[in-house]
Amino acid sequence: MLPARLCQEGYSVTTSPTVSDLTAGLRARDADLLIVWTDGLLPPDVLALCRLVRAFESTLLLLVSHERNRPESTRALEAGADQYVLKPADADELIAHVHALVRRHPAAGAGRSGRWVLVTETLWLDRPGQRLVGDGDASPVSLTQTEFRLLSHLVRNAGTALDREALLNAIWGPGYAGATKEVDLYVYYLRRKLEPLPSRPRYLLTVWGKGYVYQLPASRERESA
Repeated sequence: MLPARLCQEGYSVTTSPTVSDLTAGLRARDADLLIVWTDGLLPPDVLALCRLVRAFESTLLLLVSHERNRPESTRALEAGADQYVLKPADADELIAHVHALVRRHPAAGAGRSGRWVLVTETLWLDRPGQRLVGDGDASPVSLTQTEFRLLSHLVRNAGTALDREALLNAIWGPGYAGATKEVDLYVYYLRRKLEPLPSRPRYLLTVWGKGYVYQLPASRERESA
């Protein structure tokens, strides 16, 4: 039912019978959204998929399951899922969730191509090149792997304040032994590369007592409205 409805909505859809097939497909293509449909407790390979998806910063993950166990849904969201929907959910409800997630996708309304994301009024995030590219003659600015992952994660959650602990787990992994000050340091690095005036940021904002939030540039706010 759902693949047919998604195709009717104009999406290009590929189905996979198992998580392992889905994982192989994820490695082979740059998917915008994965939908995983399960029954009962989430199997370990689904949680592993959640963690794998976070290595593909352009991919969003929607889980649909009968499981009503709050710790299970919490584990999935902490592992990397973007949304968790309980069955029974009808097609209209699921399509609405898909639309909402796709609107959050970093490439939504980006122009140029789905691989370029407008992150300030004058800078684009070149995802394949992991760099910032300006509209003018300025040389591209390279990003380290950690800078790229952190910026992509903040952009994907535009407008949502993310605490330092959550950012540390999402970017460095739950087993990382570093302190949350690591997040502050990399936000400082990104501001020096991203902000017109790093001491007065316009895009990577501090939420006092919590963490950080990425603010869309005005042009993308109008597109999202």
